[in-house]
Amino acid sequence: MTRPISITPKAWGESHLMFKEDGVELLSLYMTAGGYTSTHRHNSHLSTLYVVSGMLEVYVWDKGEHPAHHVLGVGDSLVIKPGQRHFLYCVHNAMIREAYYSPWKHIGEDIVRDDKAGLLPEDQRGALVRWEWMKANKGVKG
Repeated sequence: MTRPISITPKAWGESHLMFKEDGVELLSLYMTAGGYTSTHRHNSHLSTLYVVSGMLEVYVWDKGEHPAHHVLGVGDSLVIKPGQRHFLYCVHNAMIREAYYSPWKHIGEDIVRDDKAGLLPEDQRGALVRWEWMKANKGVKG
């Protein structure tokens, strides 16, 4: 059994660092339903998400003001390129594996955050109410 190198409490759940060496990191993310990450980007590393359990929505900005909306369930994965703004919203309690890769052999603190992470109250988690909240607070257009 592999124990985490570190466990970091987050507004949306926990991040467990499982492996770190030469430009590669592997994390296990445990997200609570209604939890969301900050809108952020990683300047120098690629991020791959793989959903082990649960369901989440991922919003990724490539160019322009309209993000691509991805709904990920068990067995789904998504690659986020360096510099792409994004955030995750947890629809159903989820466990996600996240792999970071940087050809520069170090991950470092290259995250740039636009806002804060959090947890929506249960009465605001319905799809329509959540969509209105995202437009008002996360810059999602539509």
